[in-house]
Amino acid sequence: MNGVLQLLRVLGVNAVPAWGIFEHGWGTGTALVLYWCENVLTAILVGLRIAIHRRLTRKAGYWSGPKGGSFSSSFLLILFVFSAAHGVFLAFVLALVPPFQRAGTDFAQVRAALFPLSGFLLLGFLADLVGIRQRPFAWIRRMRDYTLQRMAVIHLTIIFGMLAAALLHGPSGLLGVFVVLKLLLDLNSWLPQRSPERPPGWLARIFDRLRSPDQPTFSEFWTKERRQEQEGAEAAERVLTTAEVAQLEAGRSTSARPSRKKKGSDNPSNA
Repeated sequence: MNGVLQLLRVLGVNAVPAWGIFEHGWGTGTALVLYWCENVLTAILVGLRIAIHRRLTRKAGYWSGPKGGSFSSSFLLILFVFSAAHGVFLAFVLALVPPFQRAGTDFAQVRAALFPLSGFLLLGFLADLVGIRQRPFAWIRRMRDYTLQRMAVIHLTIIFGMLAAALLHGPSGLLGVFVVLKLLLDLNSWLPQRSPERPPGWLARIFDRLRSPDQPTFSEFWTKERRQEQEGAEAAERVLTTAEVAQLEAGRSTSARPSRKKKGSDNPSNA
């Protein structure tokens, strides 16, 4: 059931801007602003999933990084910086680049589209809350990684779309690239991922021809990496006790405080 609801979310979220672009002739600025809003809303809802899953499961993966809790804090930091930079860049493009100036931005259309868009995003969020206590850490890690990749793809699409707009003397080339890439990326996040135990034979043969005789085969390298990934994944799934979490959080708070030298401790005369 959850898979059906998530597919509905993917199709609905992509249908809202596509409907406005192809049926109502939205300007490029309107579409890009809506995509930026969707990006921010998606990242915020993923952050809420992370916070809820972390509190309910106490999986060790949340505290496996340096200074503890870096899984959550690094995501929020990247989210804030990337979204702010993306917003500033988008405002610059829409205000100063001639093809986008001519296309215009209708914020009334953006506000109208945000209602169904937010509804589809909220549907996916609520569907994920069902049984979230039983979900593995690998689930939330994959969602976080996908969100960061998605932000990067959208930003790069805007950059390369600007080049297409300049070459075609209009922003129409950007919209086609944007809609297709985003739909494919979102569908990829919905499809089940598989990680084979052994590499494809054709790939192994190519790399084996390039290696020196004293190096391991590509299949051996692949198997070793997969084993290390599995060991790390198993360690991340361990449920910490309340005492372990409190100890890690206390250590994180202590390491975050600036060290202060006692008054006169560095004065040789006081020795």
